[in-house]
Amino acid sequence: MLKMQKTVQDEIYMPCYHQPLQPGAPDLPTKLTYFWGLYGHSEVIGSPGKRDIEVPVWLTDPSFTTSQVLCAYMDSLAQAVGYHGFLIEEDSPVGYEWSPGMPYTYANCTFLGFIPGAFAGQESAHAIPDEGLTLFPTLVGYDTPAWAISGALRWRQLIP
Repeated sequence: MLKMQKTVQDEIYMPCYHQPLQPGAPDLPTKLTYFWGLYGHSEVIGSPGKRDIEVPVWLTDPSFTTSQVLCAYMDSLAQAVGYHGFLIEEDSPVGYEWSPGMPYTYANCTFLGFIPGAFAGQESAHAIPDEGLTLFPTLVGYDTPAWAISGALRWRQLIP
């Protein structure tokens, strides 16, 4: 599970199966200049200022018993765009084991949103129920299939 947190009381949970977070390279502001009559150029390099973080996910939870419940949750994610705080990776990505020191926390992150993507075999992105209770094995035992949608969660991290 992933979560965004400002304070202990102010946090947003993002129930999902996820791959490892993929922080991008920091943006490095660079100004390249050259002057007439002189050979070569000059370069002014600033400090890194930000980087994007993206993670492929399957948004799902046992509480997503209908597509309407999942859509309402996706609407709440849309309302959370711009939320700034800590990004906390609380559990291991699917198929990965944590090293000591986890969960991992990224400071100074702004939530940029959820981008739906298609599951394998889908022509377009849309939610699906786990009718056979086989897609999400940790949910086995629930009598109602959970709904899920594939996609990516995105953040921008400010680098001090």
